[in-house]
Amino acid sequence: MTGRDTDRPDAAREEDMVVDLVARAGQEHAGRALASPSGAAYADWLAHEARLEASRMERRRDMRRSRDLAARVLARRGVERALEGGLVPRPRSALVEHPAVRSAPAAIAITDASRVRCAPWLELSVAAGSGRELWEQECDRWVELPEGLPLGRYVALGVSGDSMEPLLTAGDTVLVRIGAAPSAGGVVVARLGDDGYVVKQVGRMTSRTIELRSLNAAYAPVRMKRATDTVLGMVVMAWSERTG
Repeated sequence: MTGRDTDRPDAAREEDMVVDLVARAGQEHAGRALASPSGAAYADWLAHEARLEASRMERRRDMRRSRDLAARVLARRGVERALEGGLVPRPRSALVEHPAVRSAPAAIAITDASRVRCAPWLELSVAAGSGRELWEQECDRWVELPEGLPLGRYVALGVSGDSMEPLLTAGDTVLVRIGAAPSAGGVVVARLGDDGYVVKQVGRMTSRTIELRSLNAAYAPVRMKRATDTVLGMVVMAWSERTG
């Protein structure tokens, strides 16, 4: 016993002695029980329970593996569908930038830029957690619309996070056609309440709801209200530094 133990109050030392006595009594009782005929049955019961618990753990592990595999398969198929739909990231060097005619909030810049086949390029990242209002962002840069795109209202936004890897990664730029109706397998930009703007792939849809999926299997799908104030539009083009 150390000097520190001798300084403890008598009541505390007596409490420790009682705990030790109870523990030893329990060990002795367990030993006698297992040595008796009924103790053998008790041991068999313990073994049976252990096997059941092991079986339950194996089933839970198998379920987790099955869910992980299903998520990876869905994610891979999601990438394939996006590529089949024409969303193949172009090299960043193909992105043509122009200074804006005037610096203005996005709500005004979208109309200004559409007159000369351009889209405002905003610093606001497309990611949960942004939490800022898109239309209030000042814009002094425009992106030229690639040939072949129909006239309309567009906005170019930066991507952050890894939820859409490997198709889109942080630092990529997406071009969104505002108001375009979402389609299954397509990629959209939507707002999840106060969490900000996200870029996701469209899963199952009903007349009232829309499922948003990530291409990274680590992220679970999200179901949200299908409305003009939640779905900004469809992603029709992307530029990436990884594409040479």
